Formats: sequence, structure tokens, C-alpha cells
Amino acid sequence: MIMPKRSLVSPSAPFKGSMLGITLVELIVAVAIVAVLASIALPSYWGHMNKSRRVDATHTLIDYAAKQELYFAQHGGYTGDLSELNVSVVSPEEFYDIKVDKCESQDDYSVCYILKAKAKTSAAQKDDNKCAVFTLDSKGVKGANEAIKESQTVGDDSSDFCW
Repeated sequence: MIMPKRSLVSPSAPFKGSMLGITLVELIVAVAIVAVLASIALPSYWGHMNKSRRVDATHTLIDYAAKQELYFAQHGGYTGDLSELNVSVVSPEEFYDIKVDKCESQDDYSVCYILKAKAKTSAAQKDDNKCAVFTLDSKGVKGANEAIKESQTVGDDSSDFCW
């Protein structure tokens, strides 16, 4: 018994002899649509990822500031050594390096400090150019030293954008 060959012609096609499948043009159009959607969506996605990782810095600075205040209550001054606070020099999610600096007008840490969180160059947050460094001082003043707000006007505070 001889088996009939399968035909690529669709018996239900409106035109007799039309082929099943898609054409190269249709495939190229579909790929182009996907590429356009990806070019719109991916930058927005990465922006939201950077913004969500900033929480690692802000929460760490707030936590360390609370520990500095406890240290001040117990010792009569702040410390410049994070190990005395029993905290790490790296944020919990390891996106930021944390350090303590003296205030500009002070010679020591007795009455003033500035906590800084700087994005690690080896972490995913290294590409966050808008908010690379966060600061929080002993007065509770928040800052973002290297922040660049795209539509920043006179009077805008970059720390509001980053924090």
C-alpha cells in the first residue's frame, strides 16, 4: 500500500494552493515590534531596579544613625569607627560601602558626624549615576552629594529625588 504524500497546501485555505506558515516579512515585522517594545521597557526597568536598590543605602544610614545616637547617649560623643557600633562597612545587600566622616567644622567626632553610603563599583548599583552617594549627618540632614536630577531647577534638592 502506497501512502499519499502530505501536502503543504491547506485544504481549507481560501485560495487553492496557498502555503501554510508565515512569511519572512511577517517574521521581520514581529521581531521589529518586539525590539521596539524592549527598547522602551528595558531602560524603565533598569531605572526602577536602581531606585529599589537605593533603599539599601537609605535604610542602612538611618539604622547606623540610630546606633550613633545610642553610642552618644552611652559615651558622651559620637564615634568614627563603625566597628564600635557593631555594624559593617558594607550595606546589608552589599550594594554600598559605608563610612563615617567628621563634619567640616569639627576636629573630631564628639559632637558631629556624617554617614556616607557610596555605591560599590563592583555591585549592580554601580550604574546608578543619579544617586551614587548618600549622606546623613548627626542633625538628620539627608543628602545625595553626586545626585543629578534630569529636570533639576533652581531650588530643587537632589536629596529629595534620591531619598
